[in-house]
Amino acid sequence: MKSLSLKDLPKSYAVKLFELGYEAGNCRDQANLQKVLRGLLNIFPAEALVCGHGTPEKGVEFHEVWTSPKLANISIARVLNLGWPEGFLRTYLQENMLARDGHSYACLRTNKAKLWLDVYNKQKRPFDPMTKRGIDPKFVEISFDHGVSLTLRKTHIDQRRQVSDFSLLFRRRGEAHRFGRLFEGVVPYLHDTMLRVCEPGQALASQASPITLSRREREVLKWLIEGKSNWEIGQILHIAERTVKFHIQNLMRKLGATNRFHLVANACQKQLNGNSEEASL
Repeated sequence: MKSLSLKDLPKSYAVKLFELGYEAGNCRDQANLQKVLRGLLNIFPAEALVCGHGTPEKGVEFHEVWTSPKLANISIARVLNLGWPEGFLRTYLQENMLARDGHSYACLRTNKAKLWLDVYNKQKRPFDPMTKRGIDPKFVEISFDHGVSLTLRKTHIDQRRQVSDFSLLFRRRGEAHRFGRLFEGVVPYLHDTMLRVCEPGQALASQASPITLSRREREVLKWLIEGKSNWEIGQILHIAERTVKFHIQNLMRKLGATNRFHLVANACQKQLNGNSEEASL
């Protein structure tokens, strides 16, 4: 089954994702964070979601996070559970399985969303703390016991050394593969949202210098937030589609976004809606 990309999305599906990005960008408290996460379950054909965030111990550099044995001492600050088996989470956290979880390391190493069953089939050997390959036998046992082998997972780390982990439980293997790329696309702005709500001090400390947008960038951003495609924006503004792409690339660079949905979320967070004469922060 072909994996969906942003370009493959039906219009109605793309609108839902843009709405999720808008809600994520405006999210400021725990109750709304739960609403945003439940919105993810309404978009993807998944049964449950669990996510958490933490920070590696001091002394581990950004580029060392997925290779350093010191990741065993990562501090998990918060876990949010929407339908995940409690028994699985309790054992996972009590026995600190993150320190020898080959699934999480596979996600970090490739910067991709990975299905648990795929990782297991490729690494049917005990976890090696030096190479970060293999899977802890206890992790394998509780995964099968609690029926979470169809977990699609994406582990994300930013330049602030904040780590987040998002896992969706799918019903069918084909569905997990089909929605893998889209899941990768939404994780960055969900990571930002979780950090902003759960660790406001970290979020404030990471505020960038003032952002100034040109008139054309404000216009493009306005229609992006409305969910318009590059072609539609070009028709509205009477400019070439490649010019629209150029402005979007500049917007992504200025707002620190990794994709269009992340861009919308960041613009909402910074209260840049494209309508103001002085779109700066």
